[in-house]
Amino acid sequence: MSTFATIIEFYKFQKVIFYTIRINGEIASLGTQFIENNKKHKHMVILKTWIQNIGNKRGARSYLFRPERKANALPPPIEISHKSCSLRWYCLHLSESVVILFNGGEKTKNIHAAQDCPIVRPHFELANILSEAILKAYDQKVFSFNKSGRLVPENIIIQF
Repeated sequence: MSTFATIIEFYKFQKVIFYTIRINGEIASLGTQFIENNKKHKHMVILKTWIQNIGNKRGARSYLFRPERKANALPPPIEISHKSCSLRWYCLHLSESVVILFNGGEKTKNIHAAQDCPIVRPHFELANILSEAILKAYDQKVFSFNKSGRLVPENIIIQF
C-alpha cells in the first residue's frame, strides 16, 4: 500500500531553504516532530546553530552533511563541527540551496551504525525511504528548481 507525503517549506534563510515532510494523515510534519521531541535535549542548540550557519553563511555544501545511505544527517561529522553531538537530524541534501529535513533522535553512544541504534533506526530507515522517493520524483520531473533555487511547484506530493 502506498503512502503519500507533502514537501513543505520549513525554514528560509539567506542561502538555504529547509523543507520538511508532512505524511498524509499526520498533523505535525517530521521536522516539527523532531523539534518537539528534542527541544529540551542538551545538544539541540548545536543543531540549531548548524541550521542557521548553513542557512545564512555557508550554504548547503555536501561536506557539511553525514552520508546515511540515500539520506544525510546533521550535525556535520566531528572533523568539521568540532563538537560532540548525540542528536541526529536526518535530511536530504538536494542542492547548495535546498535541504529536506526529516525526523531523528539521540544516537546511542558506543553504537557505530545508525541502523543498529534502537532509538534512531526507525528515523534512519524512514529518511532513506523518503529520500529514495524524493529522488525518484525529481527524476520523473514531478518537481524542479526555479531560478532562485526554490522547489516548484509548492507543496510537492510524493508517493512512497
